[in-house]
Amino acid sequence: MLGAFGMFVMSSLTAAFDGGPSSPLTNDALLDLVAYEAVLLAMLGIFLSLRGWRPADVGLSPTLKDTAIGGVIVLADYMVYIVAWSIYSQFAAAGGNLPISAGLQASNVVLLSLVNGFFEELFVCGYLITAVKKRRSVVFAINVSVAIRLAYHLYQGPIAVPSIVPMGLIFGYWFAKTGRLWPLVVAHALMDFLALWPHVE
Repeated sequence: MLGAFGMFVMSSLTAAFDGGPSSPLTNDALLDLVAYEAVLLAMLGIFLSLRGWRPADVGLSPTLKDTAIGGVIVLADYMVYIVAWSIYSQFAAAGGNLPISAGLQASNVVLLSLVNGFFEELFVCGYLITAVKKRRSVVFAINVSVAIRLAYHLYQGPIAVPSIVPMGLIFGYWFAKTGRLWPLVVAHALMDFLALWPHVE
């Protein structure tokens, strides 16, 4: 997990405590992130394969049914987010979000959504929860997954709490209960796509 998210966590914490505005998300930034995650995914995939991990061990078996379930999970997550944000906003000042440049290319948005959704869910949900629950309780594994997911999204500011924590709990509980990762990959990709598409020109 350190190899997969160490740099993301450190840069996110730095941005959160620095307090300054984040660099805008541009086409170049999207492609840089895709390239970084793709290379890291290949390297860590080989490492895990050599240690005996297989796609089936993390429930990575795409089906039409699980693809549709991914869409349902997106709807559930957004409904929970609305409730969580309405409660959170009563007690905390509104914070900024990651600035996104106008004029993103559609192909870059689609590519980022696919790669990032697969990368994050494979490691922060599929691998992490599977590995940790073998040594500790399922609840502990889900909480660790949520904590790491939140840590590398802190650059978003206060809005990360009501958006990322419910998402992490829903995703973590789903995977711990079903052992099926593909719906989460689909859901995450859809969320990224929906967040970035309004900035496409």
